[in-house]
Amino acid sequence: MRFALIILTALPIFSFSQNSIDTEVIDNEFESDVNELMSNWNLNKEESEKYLSLMNGPAGIWWNHLEPYIVLGQMAESDDEMRYYANLAAKMEKNRIDRETAFARMFTDEALKVNQGQQLIDTSLLPGYTQKKTEIEMFSSGVEGVFNSGKMFFGRFIVFFNVSCAGCKPLLNTMVASLSNGNMNGIDIYVKQAESDQGLMQWASDKEIPVEMVSSGKITINHDNGTHNRFMKVGGTGEIFYQEGNTIKSVNLTAGR
Repeated sequence: MRFALIILTALPIFSFSQNSIDTEVIDNEFESDVNELMSNWNLNKEESEKYLSLMNGPAGIWWNHLEPYIVLGQMAESDDEMRYYANLAAKMEKNRIDRETAFARMFTDEALKVNQGQQLIDTSLLPGYTQKKTEIEMFSSGVEGVFNSGKMFFGRFIVFFNVSCAGCKPLLNTMVASLSNGNMNGIDIYVKQAESDQGLMQWASDKEIPVEMVSSGKITINHDNGTHNRFMKVGGTGEIFYQEGNTIKSVNLTAGR
């Protein structure tokens, strides 16, 4: 009986020791998460701890896919605090878009040089190909016939604009609408005489080109840098081209650019 009493009194001691170990592990994991946020997102310790606390509540269900700046901003307790995090989020988004746009522009230039003259895909094997007319038939039917007819283009349209173009917005709106409807794979826009990347992005903003389409790569915004001349050599004349695989054709439309 005395031996049994010793065992019973020892059990709480064992339980207390195990809880201490579990608490220490949790504390270490929390501290590691705090340090990771401070390093990757340039948050201070207080901000990192607040973010982790928020993500353990409803915010973790609502916004588990959002960046810390956005979560902290949306849960801000004052307008000044919200504006502070909105500014950080805007800078982060601009940096991301600048990098994606720069890569997309460089990829387009390099793909044109590497694949020139080589048909990479046999488009006749693609589903739906037999439902299309030839490119020449489609391209001779004007803006409405090409972009508003519901025809499917498996390639991308390449269009060149001057930075000071006055009548290009209606054409851009028509092309973006066709892209939104899934009638083409993408649009690569090259702007002539844009003096800087900032000027290029301001041009895109003025023309109300959807940011989400630029972010996804469906639309790229590029400096011309002689690209138009290269397309003229392989694709004919004009300011609008269609590229499918490495076949490039000029698109003859009447629109102010």
